[in-house]
Amino acid sequence: DELFRKERFGEQGDFPPPANQVILIVHPHTRHHQDDQVETLLLNLLRGSGPDGLAAMPESRRFAGGWLVRPLLAVSRAALADYAAEERLAWIEDPSNAERGYDRNFLRHEVLPVIGERWPDAGVRIERSIERLKEASELLAALGVADLDSAAGSGVVDTAHLAGLSAPRQRNALRVAIRDAG
Repeated sequence: DELFRKERFGEQGDFPPPANQVILIVHPHTRHHQDDQVETLLLNLLRGSGPDGLAAMPESRRFAGGWLVRPLLAVSRAALADYAAEERLAWIEDPSNAERGYDRNFLRHEVLPVIGERWPDAGVRIERSIERLKEASELLAALGVADLDSAAGSGVVDTAHLAGLSAPRQRNALRVAIRDAG
């Protein structure tokens, strides 16, 4: 995954762009779709991720001085394949996608077909859960910011105030502080 990710983004041109340039990246190599979202959620679930990881890939995010946009996250692989066939579009299949030794490919070829047989609309349902997890992640981030703001005096964090929070809120505030510190 990492090798192909570097290869995909490497084709976009020089990154980062000059500081005064804003770019919008919508490229065939960033064609993530609903099935990729489901795979990402399951991989992150199996890694023990929290709400941020379980929210899978964002539709857009800052990237290399611009924005990385994934407009197809609500569209299934099958729907895209049907559209491509109807429009007689050609595509290139990455040969590594067939290698079941990779965790993502194992899920794609072995696990998700079984889930799809039992629950044909699993992708839509999981996408709905991902949207709820994104909202939960945003709420937790806002709570963390509020807790840090209320604990911050004149630029100094009052650790006694943070100690008065529940352990989950302390951990959440710490995650937010680390995230915001870069």
